[in-house]
Amino acid sequence: MKIRISSLAFLLTFQCTARCGMCCFGCSPEREETMPVEKIKKIIDDAKRYRDERYPDLRTVGISGGEPFLRYDDLLYLVEFAHKRGFRVTSTTNGFWARSQKITDERISELKKAGLAKIALSIDLFHGEYIPIENNKRIIEAAKKHSVACEFGSVITHSTKNIGSLYDTLGESLINVKHVVAPCLPAGAAKENVSAEDFI
Repeated sequence: MKIRISSLAFLLTFQCTARCGMCCFGCSPEREETMPVEKIKKIIDDAKRYRDERYPDLRTVGISGGEPFLRYDDLLYLVEFAHKRGFRVTSTTNGFWARSQKITDERISELKKAGLAKIALSIDLFHGEYIPIENNKRIIEAAKKHSVACEFGSVITHSTKNIGSLYDTLGESLINVKHVVAPCLPAGAAKENVSAEDFI
């Protein structure tokens, strides 16, 4: 049976501005591990060759972390690099950098020009301890302005599943924005910070 491969994902760094108690990778401000740009470029070039020769469904490259926007220049470069090789490029962020609408518009515009197809936001009660929800609202509005697809994901446990307050704050900006909800997994930081009874 032929394996169907449709996407390729990179953790640009394990460093993050947040230290979420449920993070499956255990990312934090103290983590220093990164993936070299040259290594990522080689893998993308190899993936293009595999796609052209054997795996025609391999069409998406995702860049995440940690927090990939901590290496913004590398992120911007890699988005363009992958886009020029025919990949649909996405990135995931917690939104720490969207401190003003001006900065947010500038970065989303740059990423759009480089070839970013979608930006995914991590928004839940865990991230809310570190990231103002207003930051994510700015990103959603900028993504719509620059025609970049946008969605947000929430990780929940029994004690953090009431996320209605997020909808109240984000309001009408959520129109046409996909929301993916996933149960917290007993991996990474969650193994130490989430009780067995709290997993869904």
